[in-house]
Amino acid sequence: MDPTAYSIWYHVGCLSHSLKNLRFARLAYENGIFTNEETRKKSVLDVIRSGRFTPIQWNCFEGLCKVSFFYCKTILEYRVDHIMYVFRFYAILVIISLVNII
Repeated sequence: MDPTAYSIWYHVGCLSHSLKNLRFARLAYENGIFTNEETRKKSVLDVIRSGRFTPIQWNCFEGLCKVSFFYCKTILEYRVDHIMYVFRFYAILVIISLVNII
């Protein structure tokens, strides 16, 4: 794959996102944002602040936002499930302790 074919990076990001490979999707979208040598020297925030985007960059920004949201949502769901599991465990221990006292 030609690393300068930036539209392909967008499609690789979409495919990776649909396969739930979030790290690779993020990498692909980031490569799609940096469309030339001038933007490669800047950070993503500098590219955003410049206000000059190509259609591929817009698509990659959108994909990057979706991947970031999906990743955060997945982490939060995992944490809530884990907290509920721990809460149930401690609730069972309290019930067992109360039964042993009575």
